[in-house]
Amino acid sequence: MPPALPGAPVTNMIGPDTQRWLVVRVWLEPDGAQGKWRASVRRDDQHRYFTSPEALIAYLAAAIQST
Repeated sequence: MPPALPGAPVTNMIGPDTQRWLVVRVWLEPDGAQGKWRASVRRDDQHRYFTSPEALIAYLAAAIQST
């Protein structure tokens, strides 16, 4: 299957039972002159918290592959 074009609707070719929602929240916490990067992901009834973009990306990649 060719990659989707930006802005094109995405069709789930497998079926509705394979869909999962991931809610990603990113924020900056005050910490002196620079803030600290933070993020959380809600997946089903679980929350995970991250302190680095690399950890967030690794988690999201694994979560998408396991779907």
